[in-house]
Amino acid sequence: MNKLDNVISIDLPSGLFCDNGKSANISMSPKITLGLGFNKRGYFFNDGLNKINKINILDIGFPKYEENDAIRLIEAKDITKIMPKHGNDVHKYKRGKVLIIAGSIGYTGACILSSLAAISAGSGIVKVISPLSLKNQYESILIEAIIKYVDDQGSGKFKASHIEEIKNEISWADSILIGPGLSNDEIDIEFKLKLIKLINKPLVLDASAFQPIISGDLDMTCLPKECILTPHYNEFSKIFNMDVDKLSNDPIDAINEIMALLDGRVLILKGPTTIMVDSNKQKYFMSHGNKQMSVAGTGDILSGICVASLAQKLTVDESALYSSFLHAECAFQYNEKISTHGLIASDLIKMMPHAMEALNELS
Repeated sequence: MNKLDNVISIDLPSGLFCDNGKSANISMSPKITLGLGFNKRGYFFNDGLNKINKINILDIGFPKYEENDAIRLIEAKDITKIMPKHGNDVHKYKRGKVLIIAGSIGYTGACILSSLAAISAGSGIVKVISPLSLKNQYESILIEAIIKYVDDQGSGKFKASHIEEIKNEISWADSILIGPGLSNDEIDIEFKLKLIKLINKPLVLDASAFQPIISGDLDMTCLPKECILTPHYNEFSKIFNMDVDKLSNDPIDAINEIMALLDGRVLILKGPTTIMVDSNKQKYFMSHGNKQMSVAGTGDILSGICVASLAQKLTVDESALYSSFLHAECAFQYNEKISTHGLIASDLIKMMPHAMEALNELS
């Protein structure tokens, strides 16, 4: 049957498990799947991503589903309701002040990508904290950002003694991003540990900022309640001490296991289908992205958009949904306007005005 051109599956391709998208030894690859009533979890994970080529959900008379445990699929019409909006009297301080603590020797690109994304996503002022020895890498690229340097004696990374210099900047900021491109040795982990404990502002944690949690020196209770964690699968498995294969096999069951540990913090689990958990434990899928986004640096773009939307007074829940969708829309715009091949992370920044305009036209 898989050799035929026009196979239609009803509800689910035969041989595909509906909860996790794993395939039996033999399974169908239909041209179209006619889903009954609601989407199945298996459409969005594992082999389901390749088996579900086109899907139409048919209304078969199910009542509207309102239970809290329902997983919601995010669409553009949902995002237009929450995206940042500014009046004609807006100025840079109303757009919000972003603080980014990122980058180390060999990984300055992560800091640059996050900072440019935060600027492009609409924050009014972006301030970057950087080791002084990295000055030459940043000065000619981050021309729209304010950069504060701390003396690192040529090491190319932060250390705990820099905390005192950064305290005032934390007070200044409306939202803070920590993580992209930071190093992971013991000195740097100590810096991140002490830094995170100081913060009581809306916070985005990404990449190397997870290391104090992974090492066991920091637990979730030390994070501010207004916090967004943005791990990919490998980072998630280390943060929550879970086998990555278990996570991949059934991401929703894995998330259910750690929900209590989040205790109101927001999770964006990056993957082919992004999963979000908001502060009320509501789960969301976002399947708007595409395979071109699976390159280094795209996660740094997402964290930059997140911290910018927090600075523009979106809640942590709104920020997670909006940022994830806008991030994916940038890749969609690249496919539409340039190519279905060759995307690199910085292309998402170039596409951001087009993505924001597309969403704005729907509002």
